[in-house]
Amino acid sequence: MRLLQWKANGWLQAHQTSPAQIADLLAIVDRHTAGTVSQSEAIELRQFTQKLRNDVIAWLKANHPTLITRHFSFSAFTRAGAGSS
Repeated sequence: MRLLQWKANGWLQAHQTSPAQIADLLAIVDRHTAGTVSQSEAIELRQFTQKLRNDVIAWLKANHPTLITRHFSFSAFTRAGAGSS
């Protein structure tokens, strides 16, 4: 189902966001911890969230570039020794 259909059904409402809101949401993703999970689950979750974050940033840059106020790195999660598989 397309987002326009969700809006037509009343499940979504239009919202005017700001660059600060986008930066705050991406910061939450950057800080998120997996909790008590196995190492393989943590690696899988990290890979998924990296891809999702990168997809969101790419979509924002293509569709709403004014909401991206600074250069967001596509490798923000890559830290020495963290999440390497």
